[in-house]
Amino acid sequence: MHVLRWVVAVCAVVSVGAWAKQPPPKTPAVGEVLVQTLSAVPGDRLNEFVPALGDLKDFPGTAPSHDAAVAEFEKKLAARLGVKSVKLETVRNAMVGDDKNPPVSTLTIQLDEKQGADVLDTFRHVRRAKSSKVKDAVVWEAGRLVYADATKTLTWSFSRPALVTPDWDAASLEVTRKSIVSIVKDGTAAMLTKFVDELQKRASNRNGSQWDDERVTYSFNVTDSKFIELSFAKPMDGAALFKELGLAQVTFENPCDANFLVVLTARAEPVKVGKWQVELTTSPSDYAGSVRVCTSHEAVKPMSPEKLKLTGVRLSLEAK
Repeated sequence: MHVLRWVVAVCAVVSVGAWAKQPPPKTPAVGEVLVQTLSAVPGDRLNEFVPALGDLKDFPGTAPSHDAAVAEFEKKLAARLGVKSVKLETVRNAMVGDDKNPPVSTLTIQLDEKQGADVLDTFRHVRRAKSSKVKDAVVWEAGRLVYADATKTLTWSFSRPALVTPDWDAASLEVTRKSIVSIVKDGTAAMLTKFVDELQKRASNRNGSQWDDERVTYSFNVTDSKFIELSFAKPMDGAALFKELGLAQVTFENPCDANFLVVLTARAEPVKVGKWQVELTTSPSDYAGSVRVCTSHEAVKPMSPEKLKLTGVRLSLEAK
């Protein structure tokens, strides 16, 4: 009996020792984790990527003034994930809301050789994953997730429909009118520069010289020719602005042009306010005579501008 107890005790010690020497559970590879977590992201808001990317509370925001901070954020995120680089593209538009939790358009992760091999192996086991050839390169797809082995890039992307430009409301009309009037009434290049600086903080950059907010596209030059141009995707009611500019009657530069009409004073002269030349354009549907067959460019009779809807405004500071 004593012998049996001794044998049992020895066996227990040996088994405990053997268990203690077992290696710890294997940590999942970076590539494997990324594929599994990113392919499971259900929506497109930044915070939905936390399981894949970790804590994202330090994301600085989508405003153009945050560009440098976003680049630094991407570097720190790449280091935390243990990958070469991360590029995060988000939607810059107030219409889709929340500057700190914006929709994500594209997330691109640059991997090393080992991580790429892990991603490729994981893709082969992901349900509904498929491979295809794109310009002689093999890519793997799983929902919104794509892996290109040639470049070792893992990309999550989401194609969304174009945003619908909202209709004008009373508050937006008032803000836009006040913005225009504040520039022409001040009459200085400093005011224009101040306006543009504020614009760049709130609007999104379209292509270098054009900036968008919900209803207006702006283009400008505040250093050389000193102008700012506003284009409206949907015509804006111009009654209040015409009144503010002191235009009780207007005419058109060329009433035969069916594409757009440049609004002049009742004397068929360019509109000027202080040091500013103000070019106003309106849609042809606002004036029946604009679509007739014309035989000359004679000026039309002055008319009340109350019902005109503006398609654009250009403010140019005249040289001294």
